[in-house]
Amino acid sequence: MTSALQQTIITLVKSAITGERYDLPNDYSLSEVFSVAKRHQIMSLVYHGALNCGIEGNSEEMQQSFMTVCSIVSRSENQLYEISRIMSAFEENDIDFMPLKGILLKKLYPNADMRIMGDADVLIKTEQYDKIKPIMLQLGFSEKVESDHELVWRNKGLMIELHKRLIPSYNKDYYEYFGDGWRLARLKENSAHLFEMSKEDNYIYLFTHFSKHYRDAGIGVRHLVDLWVYRRAYDLDESYLKEELTKLSLYEFYVNIIKTISVWFENGTHDETTDFITEFIFTSAA
Repeated sequence: MTSALQQTIITLVKSAITGERYDLPNDYSLSEVFSVAKRHQIMSLVYHGALNCGIEGNSEEMQQSFMTVCSIVSRSENQLYEISRIMSAFEENDIDFMPLKGILLKKLYPNADMRIMGDADVLIKTEQYDKIKPIMLQLGFSEKVESDHELVWRNKGLMIELHKRLIPSYNKDYYEYFGDGWRLARLKENSAHLFEMSKEDNYIYLFTHFSKHYRDAGIGVRHLVDLWVYRRAYDLDESYLKEELTKLSLYEFYVNIIKTISVWFENGTHDETTDFITEFIFTSAA
């Protein structure tokens, strides 16, 4: 069973996405709601949901949150601008690339600022990296660090992770399935170098990333909202998802996460498993 605080946050997030007004629990603290929202990187969602649900915007908590949201909007617009510059430069210089995760998810939210993005992720071909480096330098980025699966660059507006592979090679269970990721890529219509995955393969990748965070690195409300927003946007082939997630040994977990999404946002019936997942997500934000 969700607490009043958890239910309030879930309801405000739902309102921000659907645009609908919902009744809120009576016993919650708005300052505590925003404190949790900040930790889970869903401040803009909760703020917009609060306005939709009739919370007055002139309270101290709402005024402070408004300033935070203004900062988030500015950062989001700067990120989108820098991403656009990089993608245009890659196209013009015959660099193959595939945007991932937050870059794609931002487009599915009612407002881009509702989906905070700590960094941008783009899959590249390592054999083209010698061509990519001078492009990034010309765009004003500095090379920061290289890890097993990514090359990190940064400027004042954006940190971008150029992925050598979708999944780190040391995550052997998932890496065996995905490889570097290019087997799943297909050229986007009307583009010479911009690639994409099918809607189902992209969702499988997002869910695998979700599972990796849940298992290894900590998880947050935003991660579950991403899955719900994606499912709202696309009619997915569930038989294909079942087949591929079974190969990844993730299907049983997937079923439980979908049940939890239903409880949160679709008036589903909670049980011991969904209660556990909800509590785990709210207490392990990352």
